[in-house]
Amino acid sequence: MIDYEALRAGLEKLTGNDFARAEREEYTKGVTFDQMLTSTRFQIRLASYALERPMPELMSLPMKEYMRLFVETANFLNGASENAPGESTVE
Repeated sequence: MIDYEALRAGLEKLTGNDFARAEREEYTKGVTFDQMLTSTRFQIRLASYALERPMPELMSLPMKEYMRLFVETANFLNGASENAPGESTVE
């Protein structure tokens, strides 16, 4: 399971260098900048940095949990902070 409070705290600690590292890693996988912010892999990569958990572990989450992690990370990046940590807009 994902600790969404830890996710939010971890995302708060990430820097522009972490974002650039995630971009570089995704570029090597063929993801273009236009696709980057909507790419589930990119969001999950940032979540893996924030949670300090390996990318393959997060990629193997059950789909519903994977998508919740994606949405929580995307919401953070888009400044949607109205929800408390763990109160996803995904049901």
